Amino acid sequence: MNKLTLLIGLMVVSTATLSQPLKSPTSNEILMKLRESPTRSMLGGSDRNIGVQKASVELLIKFEFDSAELSSQGQIDLEQLAIALNSPDQKNSSYLIEGHTDQVGSSQYNMDLSLKRAQSVIRALVRFGISSQRLTPLGYGATRLYNPAQPEASENRRVRVVMK
Repeated sequence: MNKLTLLIGLMVVSTATLSQPLKSPTSNEILMKLRESPTRSMLGGSDRNIGVQKASVELLIKFEFDSAELSSQGQIDLEQLAIALNSPDQKNSSYLIEGHTDQVGSSQYNMDLSLKRAQSVIRALVRFGISSQRLTPLGYGATRLYNPAQPEASENRRVRVVMK
């Protein structure tokens, strides 16, 4: 799946490598990822399980410990996302805002925290002019780790924006 991943305040990570530091994306770079055609992917290793995956942008957001409060850099990067989501070709699209955590803490705690973080991102996007009716928060806790080899790694704490 083609994704754009960013660690707000620290680095942007491509899906090819988790260690290459890059700059935060601009609204145009985000928009390019959202405009990409859906990709086909093997799901489960059988030809009958080939599915279409929707365009997405993955945001690895740095939050304060035990908090759903966005950093100032997070606000800046979410403003770039809002500009992209308000572009003419995206303005009528709806998005899932998926919150994820690392494996530190209990499963229920992580589910709650991931949802609070997704809701925090939605509140920021609404302040930047995105209609809340276009955004649906989901909390996945630590059930879908970005880096399963390191379940406590910071890149597992992220928010994923998926076109509905």
